[in-house]
Amino acid sequence: MNCEAVRAELSLYVYGELSFDQEEALEQHLEQCAPCRLECDKERRLHVALDMTMEQPPPTVLAQCRRDLFAQLDSRNHARAAQPSLWQTIAGAFSWNAAWLKPAGALALLAVGFFGGRLAQTQQEGGEALSARQPAEVMATRVRNVEPDSDGRVRIVFDETRQRTVSGVPNDERIRALLLAAAQDQADPGLRVESVGLLQKESSDQEVRQALLHALERDNNPGVRMKALEGLRPYAGDAQVRRTLAQVLLRDDNAGLRTQAIDLLTQHRQSDMVGVLQELMQKEENDYIRLRTQRALREMKASVDTF
Repeated sequence: MNCEAVRAELSLYVYGELSFDQEEALEQHLEQCAPCRLECDKERRLHVALDMTMEQPPPTVLAQCRRDLFAQLDSRNHARAAQPSLWQTIAGAFSWNAAWLKPAGALALLAVGFFGGRLAQTQQEGGEALSARQPAEVMATRVRNVEPDSDGRVRIVFDETRQRTVSGVPNDERIRALLLAAAQDQADPGLRVESVGLLQKESSDQEVRQALLHALERDNNPGVRMKALEGLRPYAGDAQVRRTLAQVLLRDDNAGLRTQAIDLLTQHRQSDMVGVLQELMQKEENDYIRLRTQRALREMKASVDTF
């Protein structure tokens, strides 16, 4: 497997939804590829953050769902109702055998009972950590196996993938973890722009600052890079930030970003930037950037040429 294929399957891998062969091939790739292992760790942290918001239904709701399910199955196997059931009505509209509808009916009863219990349960959480009282949830279900038991019941194995909506302030740990994950979603540049923009005000956090540095240096979308640069502006005097700004100045193909970078670097005239500015003078074609670079070198009493 190549890196692109592996990263496309990471979410399914973390959920345990890959086949044995797919999982083995992915793990073999992870053993040899450090960047993909890093992406896998980020994916795990994302799912951990989501799990932290997961609500557990009361035990009585699950017990009631099971009782209702078994009662419905027993009644279908051992009794005939006076009126045709919904599934019998649907089956009568088709010409084929309706036996396949029984597992589907059982699964539908399970889903209705479970979500009915969840909708009846109210939640309140104080503080700023999570302001949503009852997060919206969408669940996708895939049946893996259906097996009838000798006593007339049906055993169903299925996978669930949940889509949830949470809300909170950006400095909440769970919200921040989700924003950091979204800031590196290579499939959606618009999502990255919004996420990096929201993370700007949290750049005092070391993990957020590292994410902004990574986006500024490596993201292929200039809008994302510009948002990251704006978030790093208060730290233009930091050595690591200055090194990244120097790389932007020398390599970024966006003149607007290079202009912002030279403005920030020349605010803090330090001798370690002399070589970078001299190199820039040999290759830069933008007149404004050349003028700022030349002025900075003269103020630092350095030659505008390299030797």
